[in-house]
Amino acid sequence: MNLRELANNANSFDFNKNVNEVIDNNANLIVSMNQEQLLEGKNSEGKDLRPYYSEDPYFKTRAAALRYAEWKKRITPNSFRKTDVPNLYINGFYHSSFQFKRTGDKFEVTSGGSLSGKIEPKYEHIHTLTPENCISLSNEKIVPFVITNYNKTLTK
Repeated sequence: MNLRELANNANSFDFNKNVNEVIDNNANLIVSMNQEQLLEGKNSEGKDLRPYYSEDPYFKTRAAALRYAEWKKRITPNSFRKTDVPNLYINGFYHSSFQFKRTGDKFEVTSGGSLSGKIEPKYEHIHTLTPENCISLSNEKIVPFVITNYNKTLTK
């Protein structure tokens, strides 16, 4: 193989196609990562989900909100989540409705279920990965896949 062939092979590599392929191949992992973020009480910006239970107008009193928060701490313990922070999980129905969706070069996690219309208007930025999870996904899955395929393209 000469340098011209190597350069032609390099130019034929479709970076976006490879990234989309590895993302599609890891759709279940992406959904799982999004679910885990929420169990930790984090939105896609890595911030605590708001409103906190103590701020939620659903609860008539602060004491009622704190009792609920303590109950949630018992049924869904997570050392990464503060007691007052929601995780949008009671019986798993909402979390189990999550689906991966890619449109062009963009992807997101969406939810189906009857609860989505009640939950999603109340909480912002819940259906995308945190920056830390994006970096982790990139380092563990995307970069190795792209490098492997790029090397294959160079030597074809």
